[in-house]
Amino acid sequence: MNNWPVKHAWWTIGLWILLLAVAIAGMGRLALVNDYKVFFSEENPDLTAFEQIEARYSNNDSVLVVVAPKQSSVFQPDVLNAVIGITERGWQTPHSYRVDSLSNYQYTRAEGDDLLVEDFVESADLKSNDSLVKKQEYALRQPELINRIIAKDGQATAINVLIRLPGDSQTEEVREVAGFWQAEIAKFKADYPELDFYLTGQIMQNDAFGEATQRDMGSLVPLALLLIIIGTGLYLRSIWSSLLVAIAIISSIMVALGMAGWLVGHSHYFTFCFGTLDHPDHGGGRLYPFPAGLSKRFAVWKRKV
Repeated sequence: MNNWPVKHAWWTIGLWILLLAVAIAGMGRLALVNDYKVFFSEENPDLTAFEQIEARYSNNDSVLVVVAPKQSSVFQPDVLNAVIGITERGWQTPHSYRVDSLSNYQYTRAEGDDLLVEDFVESADLKSNDSLVKKQEYALRQPELINRIIAKDGQATAINVLIRLPGDSQTEEVREVAGFWQAEIAKFKADYPELDFYLTGQIMQNDAFGEATQRDMGSLVPLALLLIIIGTGLYLRSIWSSLLVAIAIISSIMVALGMAGWLVGHSHYFTFCFGTLDHPDHGGGRLYPFPAGLSKRFAVWKRKV
């Protein structure tokens, strides 16, 4: 019996190919999920408490666009014009329901016996330096703006777009929103080369998981297989032996993933993570502090766009 595979080599090869074909079909049942919640079990008490808070109040899905001039404060006509444009585009974001920025902050002022409420920065303000100076002095005294919408030294500002995902297909919805803003920021960078733009927020972080995985599977995995082939070739002194080792490794991986797909089914997913938080060449990039020392919860996910 121990020699059966050797005596019936063609049967062995045929059975292996059949098993491989069945496994490959099962790989189609796997899906890549870019939701951080998959790292927690459904019974995790912290995740349960967090979801209860979201259900009662609101979720924290958002896209935060940070605008930082390279040499001046944000209270310059070109910077604020970019902020106004990004704010307007924020309302066009798929699944968005609120946009908060320096331009649409509700500014209340008295005029005689009347109280007027208007947008904090309008296009007319960009034509008057005196108006911009007054707006800067006012904004830097407002605790609800400092370290939230504007850095405390006025060197950077943020536009926060709140997102409510329908939940039908979160992976596709996250990619839709992230793709929208990657394209938009590319346009703004071309129109305002003197400004730095950063993308962060829960949506962009979730998208970075899938983006980094796809990049790794397209670069690191083939590179690892190439090193295995070269290494085994040098060790065994045989090209054919190294190729057989590589084929065995690849087929074993495919069988493992395929059988997992058949056993787990459509309703579950596997997530691959290759260090998305510290690799400078991934779609996400590195974590950078918000300019001018904002609190840690405003750390910026610096993306290449």
